[in-house]
Amino acid sequence: MLDKSKLTDYVPEFHSRRTFSPQLPSAQELNLVQQAASELEKQSGLTFTRLEQPELLFESFKRGKGFFRCAHYYYVISAKEDTPLTRIRAGYYGQQLALYLTSLRLGCCWEISRFDPQKLSDLVFPESEEKKPLAVLLFGRVNPIRSLREGTIHQMRKLHSKSFEKMFRSDRMDIPYWFHLGVEYFRKAPGNANRYQEAIRLKDTTATFVTEPGQEVSTGIGALHFELAVNSLPSCHGTFEIGEDQKVRFLNAIGEKEESSVRKEGSHGAA
Repeated sequence: MLDKSKLTDYVPEFHSRRTFSPQLPSAQELNLVQQAASELEKQSGLTFTRLEQPELLFESFKRGKGFFRCAHYYYVISAKEDTPLTRIRAGYYGQQLALYLTSLRLGCCWEISRFDPQKLSDLVFPESEEKKPLAVLLFGRVNPIRSLREGTIHQMRKLHSKSFEKMFRSDRMDIPYWFHLGVEYFRKAPGNANRYQEAIRLKDTTATFVTEPGQEVSTGIGALHFELAVNSLPSCHGTFEIGEDQKVRFLNAIGEKEESSVRKEGSHGAA
């Protein structure tokens, strides 16, 4: 059974991996991953379809077909409708699967905008009109040490990430520790959510995530990281929600008295 609370420890370890090992995951590992995907399907209302040999996936790519080495397995996360709401949910629930893969010492990589959704749907779901691809998660066995190529790509992407101070806007003079920790974990999310300014707005004990068009999956990934980080603190218990206005919010149940004690106990540089 997938325990979301146990995924927090794997956020710092998560990195996008594009070079996979020719040695495939074992049958037991594939079974565990599929069980987790099935649980996430029930929770999210999305469809997680596992496929092999990603030649069809690469045929749908608009660019970057040579980014991957020895890719073998991938999940297509789809829904009956392609909307901002379903894309946010794809990021939120799909990243739980990505972190679970990390816990099994398998590597994975998100593909969000490189593929043509209609072309991918025609290739992998030719007889279904009810599956709209929202995102793809490639996975497999990897070397613990990133290849030189992967390391270079990672460093280039870090150059475009915003500094901590530019990541949020707040109506509070003091920045509580729980929020600081949440932002630090949000910044570890792959995708573009950690690259645009004022991605999170803090008001009282509610954090609202700004979703730019086309970046909803990335926002869902970042929101999960934020939730996992904050709820790892003993005095915090927040919930993630998507309102009727399509805004993503994290509502922290912490009280002001408890919040002050956490702020004194923690280091603002922790992550």
